[in-house]
Amino acid sequence: MLRSYMIVEGDDVILDGGDIGMHLAFPEYIISNRMNKTIPIAVSWTGDSPEADVWTVSIPDEISPNSDLVMLLETAGTNALYRAVWVTVDEGEITVNLAARCPVDGCE
Repeated sequence: MLRSYMIVEGDDVILDGGDIGMHLAFPEYIISNRMNKTIPIAVSWTGDSPEADVWTVSIPDEISPNSDLVMLLETAGTNALYRAVWVTVDEGEITVNLAARCPVDGCE
């Protein structure tokens, strides 16, 4: 598979096992901060699931300069939901996006 990238100035963060801004399919990823500064990590939870506990996550609040951390993202709950996970890096912050939506017919 051939990929092309546009290089722009920004924070030097690498997501081992996935691509920044793209859907993630596995429960464990390593985030590498190659900057000389601490970068905060935010978590964005979205969706319309009637259950609140649809994810089991282990995500620190920040990543230290020139270091790696392991991020764990697992599904939880009994509802059949459409789920998506992706990571973005923008303006000095890493955001882990978690979305869980009910099917068209609704959640049981």
